[in-house]
Amino acid sequence: MKRNITGLKLTVLIIALAWLSAVHAQDVQLRADHPQEYVVVKGDTLWDISGRFLEHPWQWPSIWQSNPQIKDPHWIYPGDQISLIYVDGQPRLVINRVAPEIRELDGKPIDAIPFDLVDNFLVKPRVITAAEFEGLPYIVANNETRMNAVRGDHTYARGISGEYGTEYVIAELSYIYQEKIGKHGTKTVKHKAGTRMNEYVPARDKGFLRAGKNMRVLGYELYEVARAKVVKSGDTAILEVLGGKRAVKPGNYLLPVESHAYERYFHPQAMDNIPPELKVLTLSDSMHRAGHYRVVALSSGSSEGVEPGHVFSVFRPGKTVNDDVKFPKGSAASGWGSSKGAVQLPDERVGMLLVFRSFENVSYGLLLKGHRTVVEGDLLRHPDTRF
Repeated sequence: MKRNITGLKLTVLIIALAWLSAVHAQDVQLRADHPQEYVVVKGDTLWDISGRFLEHPWQWPSIWQSNPQIKDPHWIYPGDQISLIYVDGQPRLVINRVAPEIRELDGKPIDAIPFDLVDNFLVKPRVITAAEFEGLPYIVANNETRMNAVRGDHTYARGISGEYGTEYVIAELSYIYQEKIGKHGTKTVKHKAGTRMNEYVPARDKGFLRAGKNMRVLGYELYEVARAKVVKSGDTAILEVLGGKRAVKPGNYLLPVESHAYERYFHPQAMDNIPPELKVLTLSDSMHRAGHYRVVALSSGSSEGVEPGHVFSVFRPGKTVNDDVKFPKGSAASGWGSSKGAVQLPDERVGMLLVFRSFENVSYGLLLKGHRTVVEGDLLRHPDTRF
């Protein structure tokens, strides 16, 4: 794509000088089919663009040339031209910045990742500890004892301390994440709210759900369904539903409104010490398999150092099969029913993800690249691990 370069100024983009210590340029591998130049279009992300040049897109900070004259390191706009150059034999990406007067429509800088796909997950779900869950206020009934309350309706809550006008998030319990402690170590499990299982015993007092024997709760995931404000305080307070995507029901919980502003530009980096058995807990939308640009929950959070920006390769654990060629079932060679012919198949990489939100014991990641779909129980490793 040719452009009149009159009015263009060759500028160089800084992504973050601090990142350069995290990834060494000499470790970066360019794609065999990488272009020499690329013109940014609307809808691109830093990850997408880096994936055109790099084998490992998460390493983009190491090849963007730095320039302290650029105020905001993330401002790449549609119409900007990206060129691959070499400095001291090492690859660098630089920006031929389009002058504002001829910049393409929209005028907004591109995102690091497609945030329109994760905006709801930045504000809607929360994962809280068992101690925090025990003290949550809850909806005891709706006006006229109706099952559903919507915008403008009154609903009744117990356990709140807010005065007149205080706003609350009304949330539904979606998952209970637990860790099973046994003689063979620990195993992370999850249960859908409202189900009964051997190790998942609902306690009916206050409607709270607690872990069963030998289980430790990692966290309770609650998902925002609506907002409401107090119109009359008291032991059983009256709230007016302000609106939401779903109706308010008895048994919903109340959370304070968060005012935290989330960082939209994550610094991709590998984690120094990955928690053992870090794995995929659940998939968004109650799906059985998840692919490109789907959200998943992970079995560790900030307490173990998992933070927004951490990148992982996702691996499918290898199954144990019987070597029926060398040890046919029922034969003397197999030991007449023993596990002599058992073979552990190798784990295989199925994709890659980036963490965009982290709670104490659970975090959320976005699947950015994959050869196969991801399922619950898949393991997470260093982003450069291939086998």
